[in-house]
Amino acid sequence: MLDDEAAVVLRQMLRGVLCCHAHGLSHRDLKPDNWVWQSRDRTAALKLIDFGLSTPRPGDTPHVPASYVNMAGTLEHTAPETFPRRDADGGFVRTEYDASADLWSVGVIFYRLLTGEPLVDFESSRRSSAELRSDLSITTLDTPMRASWMLR
Repeated sequence: MLDDEAAVVLRQMLRGVLCCHAHGLSHRDLKPDNWVWQSRDRTAALKLIDFGLSTPRPGDTPHVPASYVNMAGTLEHTAPETFPRRDADGGFVRTEYDASADLWSVGVIFYRLLTGEPLVDFESSRRSSAELRSDLSITTLDTPMRASWMLR
């Protein structure tokens, strides 16, 4: 993808995320499979879909805590701050994060648009998302994205 085209895609993705955040919603599962073109026209708008893991932004509604504590999203695109941490005894601690985790995911997608490579390459490390999830005892993730994808 040409740099100019990638810039247009990034701008549209950021506008979509900004619109969600402006309406008090965090998507929490931004990945290439959740962006679609409105039509096949070269000037078509990019649309964000699949709000199954989305929640009201922390602090925007009385029943939502000031930050999230459950990891959500597709592992390859999930912000590092969403991963569980280990405490001093080796147990897992639920982490807290906010809507800015969506921006990390946009950055991961954009990196792949520019380089054609994933930011985190599970293939070369010979570890699948399922293996990593198992090691971390994570059960709340969506299935990982397919190895090949295209926005157009």
